[in-house]
Amino acid sequence: MNCQEVLNLLYDIIDQEASEIDVKEVQEHLDHCKDCYGVYKVEGALQNFITEKIKSQNEPGPKLESLRMKIVDQLDQIDCDISGEHAGNDASDSKRPPFLGFTKILAAAAAIVIIIGAGFLISSYFHHDEFYIPLERAHWNAGENLNPYKNVQHLYTALSHTVNDMNYKINQNVNNYQLIGGQEEEIMQASMTHFVYADKDDRAETRLVSVFVVPAEQFIIDEELKDNQVKINDIVFYDHNCRGCRLVFHQVGDLIIITATTEKSVDLMEFIPGQRAI
Repeated sequence: MNCQEVLNLLYDIIDQEASEIDVKEVQEHLDHCKDCYGVYKVEGALQNFITEKIKSQNEPGPKLESLRMKIVDQLDQIDCDISGEHAGNDASDSKRPPFLGFTKILAAAAAIVIIIGAGFLISSYFHHDEFYIPLERAHWNAGENLNPYKNVQHLYTALSHTVNDMNYKINQNVNNYQLIGGQEEEIMQASMTHFVYADKDDRAETRLVSVFVVPAEQFIIDEELKDNQVKINDIVFYDHNCRGCRLVFHQVGDLIIITATTEKSVDLMEFIPGQRAI
């Protein structure tokens, strides 16, 4: 069996779909061919890595740098294994197909780039899904149906809860926005008071801002937001801006205040929705 035949069977071997005869012949070839053995080790390691990533895709992935180092360390180990298991096998070098070693390096490098990129994107997607989408969805839901928020009893309960239980007073008017409703909601396993403001000049009430008030003991500001910290008038804001929605977080005493909108023209870092009640 020559190198090309071995490479054609390589993925079947890795996926355990090859016949016993093919496995035996490929193994005999790998025992004597350093280059094919190297490709086999690299491809097998990357296949295992992809499988593990898929299994754990619902968990926050590792940081990009740690992911890169993990793969580099793995390839270093593969290189050591190849060198150790084929040490002294000079005869195989004479049978080496032209540029096969260089092609192997390029293939491995390309695979690393793809895996790092895919791993980073998967990690970012599930991280965003866990920390931000529930808040974005709550804001969008308010825009689709304002009636529950505009219910007088719901709004009264929400205002009373923030003043009496949280010692926090919501402003009725903020810049050009007016408070039009509010209610208690369970979001991200936390009890949040969700207030809705509408642009005074927008009769259709489509330009909305949501304000979420939640005890800090129930909600932890994501560490990744610390890279987007902005300080205005001694108030620290954490800004998250994505395609669908913008969220700004800031802490007031033992409360976390989160503002959300889809309107890019609204500067939420000037949208201070309330103050400590006296």
